[in-house]
Amino acid sequence: METIRILFERIGRVYSAIAGIGVFMMMFIGTFDVIGYNLFGKPLPGAKEMISVLMPISAFGFLMYAQIMRRHVEIDIFKQRCSERTRKILNIISYVTGLVVFLPMTVLTAESAWHSILIREYTAGSLGFPIYPARIAIPVATGLLCIQLVLDLIFDLEKLKRN
Repeated sequence: METIRILFERIGRVYSAIAGIGVFMMMFIGTFDVIGYNLFGKPLPGAKEMISVLMPISAFGFLMYAQIMRRHVEIDIFKQRCSERTRKILNIISYVTGLVVFLPMTVLTAESAWHSILIREYTAGSLGFPIYPARIAIPVATGLLCIQLVLDLIFDLEKLKRN
């Protein structure tokens, strides 16, 4: 189990690094688009399209690592007043809830990504950029999150049984 945790932490770090690079690229592109428009009257060609392709990669890329690090939003004021056992039960409920939300999202976005690959979908606009990398990034990120939720669920259920 520990080997799997280490592997998934590394995968999460890599995916988060890719998402961080995407955020940096969006800032870079957006800045040069605005500077180009304001100084020269010419925006950066394809800036909107590039940012729209990078956005899902960046937005969903941090999900798994945030779960690994247990950094998702919680109601700490409420949980601090609970016993350790109650906290574990609340965590288990949150993992199941996450799976109920993200598992169907993974399946549906995977179907959409597959269709996008088959038709070789590109953005419309001044410069055509492939959309399918962004469409692939969403089910990969949500799928990895689902796997991490299952691992956390197993880990916390084992801890609950031991106590």
